[in-house]
Amino acid sequence: MKRLWPLLLLFALAAPLHAADPTPAAPVVLPGLPPIPPVPPAPKVPAKLAADQVYLIRSSVSLDVVDGTQGIVTITPYTGPVTFAHTKFTDGTGYEDRTVTDKYVYAVSAVATGKTDLVISWPSPDLEKPPVAAVKTNRIRVCLDVTGDTPAPPVPPTPPTPPAPVDPLTKALQTAYALDTDSDRAASLAYLQVVYAGMSVAVPSTIKTNSDAVAWIKAKVDSAALTPQGKRVGLSPTQLVNLKKAIGAEMVAQFGTQAALPIDVTALAAELVKISTALANLSPQGAR
Repeated sequence: MKRLWPLLLLFALAAPLHAADPTPAAPVVLPGLPPIPPVPPAPKVPAKLAADQVYLIRSSVSLDVVDGTQGIVTITPYTGPVTFAHTKFTDGTGYEDRTVTDKYVYAVSAVATGKTDLVISWPSPDLEKPPVAAVKTNRIRVCLDVTGDTPAPPVPPTPPTPPAPVDPLTKALQTAYALDTDSDRAASLAYLQVVYAGMSVAVPSTIKTNSDAVAWIKAKVDSAALTPQGKRVGLSPTQLVNLKKAIGAEMVAQFGTQAALPIDVTALAAELVKISTALANLSPQGAR
């Protein structure tokens, strides 16, 4: 038994050495270089960027910002501090003046409508003086739902102004004038236009009946005498026969055919204005 004691003591002392777990290995840390943070996952919900907004990226290190779908946005780099005047930001509530003090600033603006991934990458700290040969580059993606400048809808052509509705009297007189074949009918029409325009503003108060009105109008329209140069003033019975008949029909429709029927001079003046306006609207080149 005495001979076995040293052997038992040796096993008793040695047993703990085989039962202990090995010390866990320490994480690898490169000298002078902190661990690189994990790349954050891209947001599940795209960030909204409207045509009048700016998506602002700020950083303390220089970034490489790339439009994954070229042509959707423009990316403008700035060196801070920089002030944006009267600008609407995606994280703001309206137009504002904002001063950004970060060293590196990137303004993303909409160009076209669509979705794109902004690929943002930057070197690990102290990459400009690397303590090792190879250093990992950080990279994240930001999904943007962009509403670009939408061209204004084309302005529909202005429809032509529809012609004013033709006054029934004007139409009737134009039709009658077209039936007259006088060689000098245009000059006769001009004379008639002047005469009726004058009569419409100078109805004498001595007119009491229809016969008075007819006699007065006939004296103004028909040729009654010759000028010293031998030129007849007024229209002869053979000039503008159809047009004069149409004017007579209009007068009968308004005042009747009874010669002794009293006539109101105010109503007569209004009728003469109506006839004068219709005559002024006639086309002298109406079909023969």
